[in-house]
Amino acid sequence: MNAQGEPATAPPSGAEPGTTPIEIRLVPIPARLGTPDARPFEQAIEFTGIIEEEAWGNRDAWLGPASSLAEYGHSSFTHRTLLAAWRDGEVVGCGRVRYELDANDRTAFVWVATAPSVRGQGLGDRMLALVEELALDAGRSTLSSYTDHSAQTIAAASPTARRLAASVGAAVIPETDPRARFAMRHGYALAQMERVSVYERAHGENGLPALQRALAEAAQRTGEDYELLSWGDETPEGYIDSFADALGRMALDAPAADLLVEPELWNAERVREYESEAAIAGMGLLRAAALDRTTGVIAAYTELELPAEHPTLAHQSDTLVLAEHRGNGLGMLLKAANLLSLAEVAPARRRVFTWNADENEHMLRINRDLGFELLGYIGSWQKVLDTE
Repeated sequence: MNAQGEPATAPPSGAEPGTTPIEIRLVPIPARLGTPDARPFEQAIEFTGIIEEEAWGNRDAWLGPASSLAEYGHSSFTHRTLLAAWRDGEVVGCGRVRYELDANDRTAFVWVATAPSVRGQGLGDRMLALVEELALDAGRSTLSSYTDHSAQTIAAASPTARRLAASVGAAVIPETDPRARFAMRHGYALAQMERVSVYERAHGENGLPALQRALAEAAQRTGEDYELLSWGDETPEGYIDSFADALGRMALDAPAADLLVEPELWNAERVREYESEAAIAGMGLLRAAALDRTTGVIAAYTELELPAEHPTLAHQSDTLVLAEHRGNGLGMLLKAANLLSLAEVAPARRRVFTWNADENEHMLRINRDLGFELLGYIGSWQKVLDTE
């Protein structure tokens, strides 16, 4: 959430006296970009980039209109809604709702952000009420959201400010942070802290040789029980069902602290849908997996996303070792192998961003050993709506 400010004193329209009212409306999803019909969508996504840059000082993790359009297209598995607030033809706020298309699911993700020029006028309150209403109308009563906190912002906070923390993990954020205050004022509780880190492949001995050593040491520890697999944009047919099963375990096996996380349905059809969306967006994919030689099923996997709008970096998507296969060195094996594959197939992509639960000390230790460095934290918040 990035809708900072105190409770509204402005008129219900969200406008100060004498100014143009702010209108909130759903953003239609266009068939393609570059047309008049696509302009609202392009403006809304561009606004999210402005918010990203405000929080982090860059847009390295932001996905632009070309990448986002495929995500908002038709899906058989997830529903996504995009809202925007407009004043004089300009976007001054944005909201998102996302949930699984499962009749038994009661959770949804919501997010709102407002421009600095309109904060303190109640727009964030209005937008949050709307996205919460959309989620509740869809039968979703447990809502999650997030707030961004760069290391510089945390360090700049007053040393006397009370710190907020999840029930597990060591990360803290200042209670005075406007994003945190907005979330708490609207009944959201801090449920988990996520660490944001970046890897920058170095030259010389600390570059590829270091990754090769890490891979060799991990392979020695893993032994002969697992086969290392690697592929790109399209999962081989022979592994797709097992890979889908592993993807479905992510929601259940990954550390979640106090977040209520419900199962996600993953099958071969959903894997292909995701790969199709990536292809349409120009997003390259690079995967590594460990195959259990005894059972013939995928025991662990990792994935890198190669966004078209950021040709010098990659985003670390999921990395998961299924619970029954942990303790065998598979996490280091797969991450080192995939970083080496990245250097081979896309040598210009020297920076890799990753997001990990702050309580996931094992994966954080792997990242540190590989050379990832802290950039900041993401606070994950959750709220249960009153359905009476």
